[in-house]
Amino acid sequence: MRSDRLMAAVTRRLPEVVERRMDELFDVELRTNDAPMTRPELVETVKRVDILVPCITDTIDTSLLAQAGPQLKLIANFGAGLTISMSALPYGAGFWCATLLELWQMIRLI
Repeated sequence: MRSDRLMAAVTRRLPEVVERRMDELFDVELRTNDAPMTRPELVETVKRVDILVPCITDTIDTSLLAQAGPQLKLIANFGAGLTISMSALPYGAGFWCATLLELWQMIRLI
């Protein structure tokens, strides 16, 4: 059963302060190690989470996004900029892409 909080998944370890704040705000799945998610893990994750926080080394492409569940509303990477080409997004997919800095600024307002 889903709670009333958004479900977020982080694909790699983040600074502790960021992980702590995300845990306060979301039902968040944090990686226990810093190994990259496999492609099957990424596919399974986008099928069920509201927010995906990928690392710059994760391949977020059309074939992955086409398998996303309708609840996926935000992809916020932790890095200096987005590596997700807007052309990779399915037309009318219904979700936002942002850097984690932008997300962090939004979170501070919550």
